[in-house]
Amino acid sequence: MATRHVEMVQDLLELMGVGAERVAVIYCSSAEGRYFAEVARKMSEKLRAIGSNPLKMWKADELGVESKQTSSDPPK
Repeated sequence: MATRHVEMVQDLLELMGVGAERVAVIYCSSAEGRYFAEVARKMSEKLRAIGSNPLKMWKADELGVESKQTSSDPPK
């Protein structure tokens, strides 16, 4: 069930132009602390590489305000 919900969110993010790669579902048990830490580190690196939410930057442009984030800033 959770996998299907994540797939729906990914589809919506693609339609919005944000990118489906910003959301993932990864299963691990409570005994897999190192695995969880590694997955979280890789996802953080991936999000930094992707950059800021393009809708946030678009909204700032639309309002004529300079965005506080650049595409190289980590997501907040």
